[in-house]
Amino acid sequence: MKWKLIAAGLVVMMFMTVITGCSDFLDTSSGNSPAKDDYPVTVGEVKFESSPEKVAVLSPSLADVVLAMGYEIKLAARTEQCTQDDLRVLPVINGMDRLDIEQIKAVSADLVISEQALSQEQALALSEAGVKSLVLEPADTQEEIEQLYRDLGSALGGAKTGYEKGQRTSKSFFMALDEVQRLAERQRGDMVVTACYLFDLKGKAVTGDQFASELIHYSGAVNAVSDTTGGRIDPELLRLGNPNYIFCAPGVKQQLAGDPELSKLTAVQEGNVFEMAPELLEWRGNSILDAVDFMAGKMYPNLIGGTSPEASSGVSSLPAGNNPFPTGTQLKSGDSGDQVTVLQRRLIELRFYYGVNETGVPSGVYDEETQRGVQDFQYRMKMNANGVADDATLDALYKEDAIVRND
Repeated sequence: MKWKLIAAGLVVMMFMTVITGCSDFLDTSSGNSPAKDDYPVTVGEVKFESSPEKVAVLSPSLADVVLAMGYEIKLAARTEQCTQDDLRVLPVINGMDRLDIEQIKAVSADLVISEQALSQEQALALSEAGVKSLVLEPADTQEEIEQLYRDLGSALGGAKTGYEKGQRTSKSFFMALDEVQRLAERQRGDMVVTACYLFDLKGKAVTGDQFASELIHYSGAVNAVSDTTGGRIDPELLRLGNPNYIFCAPGVKQQLAGDPELSKLTAVQEGNVFEMAPELLEWRGNSILDAVDFMAGKMYPNLIGGTSPEASSGVSSLPAGNNPFPTGTQLKSGDSGDQVTVLQRRLIELRFYYGVNETGVPSGVYDEETQRGVQDFQYRMKMNANGVADDATLDALYKEDAIVRND
C-alpha cells in the first residue's frame, strides 16, 4: 500500500519487552502477557486451537487493521464496504444485514470478523458450518485501539507472534503521530491554528469526544468545535469558531461556498477548505496516518522540506560513495557492532543523530536515538519510516544528494 506523505513514511517498528506468562494460552482481553506458544489462544470468548487460514471480513475498519498488521494474505472475502485497493481482488460477500452463510462456505472461510454482534441465528448457522465468529467492537480511544490490535493480532497470528505484532503496530502509529505533531508545532510556532471536519452542513461534524478530534490535534491544529460532543454541532457554533481550515466530506466544499453565511468563514474566504474521504477518520488501520498525512500536509505544506536536489539548503554537500553495506544488510533496534557505528557516523554527517560519547565517538549500539534518526530520515525521504536501516534506506543515506537535516 502506498502512502502519500506522512502515512507513507511513519509506521515505526518498536521492539516491546515481553513478560512471559505461565498459562497455556493467552486471554488477550485480560491484558496478560503472551505465553510461550502461539496456540491455543483465547480472544474474548473465542478459543483458537490454530491460526485461521481463510478469513471473511465484514468491517472496513477491521480490514484496515488487518492490512496494517500485514495479515491480508489470510483474507478470503470482504464486503463491498471494504474498498481498500489491496483488497479489490477478493470475492465480495454480503454484510451483517444480509449475511449469507453459503457465500462464506463458498470461499472456505474458517473465521468471520465483524464489529457488529451476530444474531443468535447467524452465530448458530456459522457454528454449524464450522466457521468461528469474532466480534471486535469499534475502538475510539488510544487504549481501545491498542487492545484491538492485540486482540486481532492474537487471533490471526497467535498469543506471542500475533500479540506482539499487534502491539508493535499500534504503538508505532502513536509514535508516528507524536512525531508529526512535534514537527507541525515546530512550524506553527506560537500561532494557534484551528480546524474542523464537516460530514455535511446539517450539523454532523467531528466533535471533541471522538477519536477523530485527536487526529486533528495530531495534525497540528485545535479542533474548532472541540467543546461539543455527540458528533453534531449548531451551525452558529461553526461561525463563532471560524476555523482557519475546514476539512470536509466530498461535496461539502461547494455547499459551503454557496451558503450566504458560511461562505464568509475565514477558511472559505482564504481557500482553505479541503475535501477528504470520511472513512479516513473512521477506520483504524493505515487510514489513521492517511488522515493526519492529508490534514498536516494541507496546513503545513513545508512540513517536509529539502528533499529535492534543487533545495540546496537541504542537500548534503558531503562526499559520499556508494552504500558501503553488503546487499541484504538490515540494522535495527538492539543491534550493535561496527556496522552500527558506520551507520551512526553517516547519520551524524547528515545531522540526524547526536548520540556520541564524551570522546565524540558513536556508541555502536542501535539505541532509541539511532532508531529515531533513521525514522526521521526515512520520513523526510517519504519512505516507509519503520526505523529499520534496510537496503533502500542505506542506499538513500549514501547518495551524494542525501538530505541534510536543517531544522
